[in-house]
Amino acid sequence: MADEKNVAMSDDLAVTEFNRWAEENGIDVDTTSMNDEEKSTFDSQKRTIVKSIANGQTVVNDNDDLEITLGAKNPEGYAGTKLVFKAPSAQAYLGMDNFKANQNVHKMVAYMSAMTGKDIAYFSKIANADFKLFMAVATFFITN
Repeated sequence: MADEKNVAMSDDLAVTEFNRWAEENGIDVDTTSMNDEEKSTFDSQKRTIVKSIANGQTVVNDNDDLEITLGAKNPEGYAGTKLVFKAPSAQAYLGMDNFKANQNVHKMVAYMSAMTGKDIAYFSKIANADFKLFMAVATFFITN
């Protein structure tokens, strides 16, 4: 992940960018009907994405997609590269059907693969902090 001490924009502006991205992609950010557990999960995932926008690792591009720069803790050939997360199509959901019910991480990686155009194997080398960010992005599309 980008150095958390780097500030590309204020937290307030990062929240505004997050909300714009969510709205443009049909993601419901209204938490009034969520129970406490759902709200807690939502807030945690939102915080992960907003923090990455604030520190400059993630930008909302002109197509309202998230462009994420892979952090320095990724292997050579990955660190510093950009990955674009596009709103998923039906293909992303269908790709999840290729795995057994208990293979939840594999399903999410298949979903992310369809969103980014990267092979499933690509995600096996991603550093933990970046992978958590990717999971937060994918989860927002699935659950909201």
